[in-house]
Amino acid sequence: MIRVEIDKSVMQRLSKEWKKKLEYELDSIAYDVGREIIDRAIKNLEEDNAIATGYLKNSAFVELLGEGSVRVGFSAPYAIFVEYGTNEYTAPPPINKIEEWVKAKFGYDGRKAHSIAYTISREIFERGTEPRWFFKNALYSVLFELDRAGAQVEGISRGEYYVVAKEEHKSLWRRILDKIKRVFRW
Repeated sequence: MIRVEIDKSVMQRLSKEWKKKLEYELDSIAYDVGREIIDRAIKNLEEDNAIATGYLKNSAFVELLGEGSVRVGFSAPYAIFVEYGTNEYTAPPPINKIEEWVKAKFGYDGRKAHSIAYTISREIFERGTEPRWFFKNALYSVLFELDRAGAQVEGISRGEYYVVAKEEHKSLWRRILDKIKRVFRW
């Protein structure tokens, strides 16, 4: 989850109408950050030539939670195995799924595709797979840029990531204020 927050003392000084507009802008900023993470993760997959069927790529999501928060990720059941890899003797992937991949990646059909899929499945079982880190690398590159822009990055643990914009972080705060000024046409 990505969360963009503004210091509560600032929010308390605003009228209800301003709070609503500001919350809309925070949601917009959080969504933009989430979308950037997803775009970079997909680019990482493409650069690693890791897209055959497009299922993983198409399972990407950015879910707006409100209050400046979004949840981002990939819903494909195998996304975690692509991201983190597997150890040897981890349960092998279903042969029919590997067969679909073989057909999409290499164009083989029938018995040939099944035979190749079986061999790949056994290799994965016996040797495991290397992690690709397509999501983690995208996430950290965006967080690094936010940090360089002056955002305070907190809570990088247990899969939850927070990006906090506070008044003392002037450059990001200025960008947020500029976005708000455009809304109110100051």
